[in-house]
Formats: sequence, C-alpha cells, structure tokens
Amino acid sequence: MYQEAAPRPKLLGTLQNGERVFDRPRSHLHENPALLKYLAHALIRIEPNNRPFIVEAVDFGQIIGESNCIETTPEDEIVFARRPRRAGLTRFVKNKERVPTSQLTAILLKTDEGYILISAFLGPKAEPEPWDKNATEASEKFWNTHAVVWGTEDIIPGTETSKVV
Repeated sequence: MYQEAAPRPKLLGTLQNGERVFDRPRSHLHENPALLKYLAHALIRIEPNNRPFIVEAVDFGQIIGESNCIETTPEDEIVFARRPRRAGLTRFVKNKERVPTSQLTAILLKTDEGYILISAFLGPKAEPEPWDKNATEASEKFWNTHAVVWGTEDIIPGTETSKVV
C-alpha cells in the first residue's frame, strides 16, 4: 500500500547563527503581506544563544505596518470574544484603530531541526493572554491595559461578551 509522505515544513528563514526556522502546521502566521515581507529580515537579526523558547521584537527603525494590539484606557469600549484555535477569550477594543509600528515580534520554539515559528505579528512584544499556559502575573497586568483592535482578527461567532467568564 502506497503511503504519501508527510509534507515538509516550510522554511521561513534563518537566525543570525544560521539555524533554520520553519513554519508549523496550523500556525498563527497570518497572510499579512507586510508581515511576510519582513519576517525573514527579522529572523536573521535574532541571535538564538541556544534558547529553548524565544520571544523577540525586532525594530526596523522605520514604519513597516500597523499593530493591532494597542494600549487602552478606561473610556474604551472593551469586549471579549474567542479567536479560532485559542483556548480562551481575547480582550478587544471597539473604538480604536491600529497604530503604526516599526517592530515585528517572533515567537520561536527550539527543536532538533532548528526552530519552529509559533507566532509572529507586527508590533512590540505582548504578554501571553491570561488563559495561556505560559501566562504570568505580568500577563494579566498587560491585558488589563491592552487589547486587540476589533475587526482585525477572526472570532468564533456567538462568543462575544462584555465580561470575561
């Protein structure tokens, strides 16, 4: 019986020391043209130093796109909803727009073959969401003052709520 080989992971680029970075199945890498345009350039600027887990923001020194994770104030209209392939609710802001950014953040996990891209996004580092297994006390503080701009990410219909449940 013929068995088809598993697809090879897509090579996204290399780190400063030459280690390769691959995409992963079901990654959070969005088809954002600005992100894809700058990702390989960001990876080559990251020195892994054999770290098992890397969260690093690379500053390009010029605007490369817009960040959809922004600071919020008590006057903002906040809602929560679940995004696909997420274990909990995300905090969204409805009355604000994306902000220009010069940074791209990459989240990488070390493997035997190099690194796997867990996620990448335009903008500065963000803490894991409070429900994430990697969340810390800093996560809750961060997400109490930051949110994703409403309408910039897919949500699961029917999960919108005004309070975290």
